[in-house]
Amino acid sequence: MVDGNGNNVSWPYTYKKLDPDVAAKRAYENCKAKKSCSYGTAAGLIGYLAEEVGHPFNLIPPEVIQGFKGGVPGHSSICGAIVGAALAIGLVTDVKTQDKLLNELMVWYKNFEFPKFVPEGKNEMVTSISNSELCLHSVGNWCKASGFEPLSPEMHERCARLCADVARFVVERLNETLT
Repeated sequence: MVDGNGNNVSWPYTYKKLDPDVAAKRAYENCKAKKSCSYGTAAGLIGYLAEEVGHPFNLIPPEVIQGFKGGVPGHSSICGAIVGAALAIGLVTDVKTQDKLLNELMVWYKNFEFPKFVPEGKNEMVTSISNSELCLHSVGNWCKASGFEPLSPEMHERCARLCADVARFVVERLNETLT
């Protein structure tokens, strides 16, 4: 494949070992900035790779995935953090490895007690297990456990922290698999 500048680009793209804590913090901050879980996770992963590796990651604007926030606006389907993570995984792995890592991500997501990430200067939050990859169930279960309403500032904070947890998991798995 040739990019717009005539450079050869082979897929999967070259992966460089990343710091899971840095990816988590970036995913959290990016989700908060745009109130978009899909963007937050994609920017936390692809944006980080753009800084560490450069080309071709620097040609991929994380905004392209923003339409998947909240499980696709108005639908609450698959969690946007998963979609952002899947995009990053797909850029750096062959199809067989994608299948393996995406399956691991889905199983982990359904069983993980979100959110574990605690930003500097903030307190832990109530956690819950989604038992589903759907935004509707993930948020709904957390709202029941916490007593907060959907779309509340607290829910948005929870989702930003969830993005951090997802980004950390993905970087840990990519580091183990590819480096």
